[in-house]
Amino acid sequence: MKDYGQVGAFALWDELSPEDRELLVRGTSSQERLSSLDLSRIDRIIRRSLGSQGFTSPTAEPVLEFSMSKVEGRSPEDKERWWKKGLKTISEGKLAVVLLTGGQGTWLGALILKGVSVVVAGNGEVRLCLNQFM
Repeated sequence: MKDYGQVGAFALWDELSPEDRELLVRGTSSQERLSSLDLSRIDRIIRRSLGSQGFTSPTAEPVLEFSMSKVEGRSPEDKERWWKKGLKTISEGKLAVVLLTGGQGTWLGALILKGVSVVVAGNGEVRLCLNQFM
């Protein structure tokens, strides 16, 4: 997985039971087997697809922890300034909001129901609530 930039897929490997590890790698059917994936072929397809669009490497990178800050404890003036700067940056196409669902929010520590994503404004007002129905 390291060769394909997917090391994070096994970040919690040590926390899995032997049965869960087996299920992840082998699956319950031939269609679910992680071990049956041709990762080299998938990687080539992705690289060609991105290359045809002019992308040579991933353009999204994780935000480094030291460059993050929390709103809690900030003055109302700072919160207002950040809010306006955020809206301006979004309107200029320099920033996007990514909602993680499918368990990713839970994995990152969100205390909401699985399949539900909530965007909350600075004043605590819910701006958007998405429910995943399948």
